[in-house]
Amino acid sequence: MYDPVLAALRRGAADDALVLARELIDTRPDDVFARRLLAHAQRLAGDDAAALATLDAALEAAPEEADLHL
Repeated sequence: MYDPVLAALRRGAADDALVLARELIDTRPDDVFARRLLAHAQRLAGDDAAALATLDAALEAAPEEADLHL
């Protein structure tokens, strides 16, 4: 489920990673890890503001997720 997004991120394929992460979120909207992957893809694409907004939204939705605080 996460492997295609992770593979695209490892390849540095920001556009692919963005599409795959968004598709993953569409199927798993409450998945915090999927939102972290989207933030990584956004950062890789050079959109730091979107990445921060994605992480902020994920943190608001799941404040108990310790990884989001790092």
